[in-house]
Amino acid sequence: MTKHKHSVRRLIIALVLGVVFLAGAAIAILNWSVARSYNATAALLRDDLIAASATNPNFDSLQKSQSQVTQQLKSESSTHFIQFPRVRKTIAQGQRINDDLNKNIAQMKAAADARLNQLTKQAEKNKQNQSQSTDTKNDEAQRTAESNDQSKLNSLLNENTVNNSSTADSTTATSNSSSNATEPW
Repeated sequence: MTKHKHSVRRLIIALVLGVVFLAGAAIAILNWSVARSYNATAALLRDDLIAASATNPNFDSLQKSQSQVTQQLKSESSTHFIQFPRVRKTIAQGQRINDDLNKNIAQMKAAADARLNQLTKQAEKNKQNQSQSTDTKNDEAQRTAESNDQSKLNSLLNENTVNNSSTADSTTATSNSSSNATEPW
């Protein structure tokens, strides 16, 4: 019976060790898979950091990519209770970087939208001023043309008045002299 008890104990110990080994192997494979997935996510995060530091980043594209990165990080951290400490720490650090980048993108987009709004208002104001300036110039041109026309008309009237009076004087003088010459009496 003692032999039988020893063989049952060995069998139980072997089964427990087998289960522990299989669980350890499963945890190791899971951590390897999560670490591999995180490497792909970290590459996307790195690309987003580079894109965000560009002169004129495409905010819509960045926000879509960041949404994807956020979802992947959330998925990778869902098994944190069985992750190795190094993997857990790396994913947590990636999440902090991702959160900071999301905040920075939101701030940059808000600043860009404000700048665009300001430029649009300035363009509208310039267009309105230009329109008013054009109207003022047109009014001034019309007034100048009317003034020039009036000056020409006055000039012509003055010339005509002067010509008529000199013509009238010379006609009178001619008729006086001709009346003197032709009068027989």
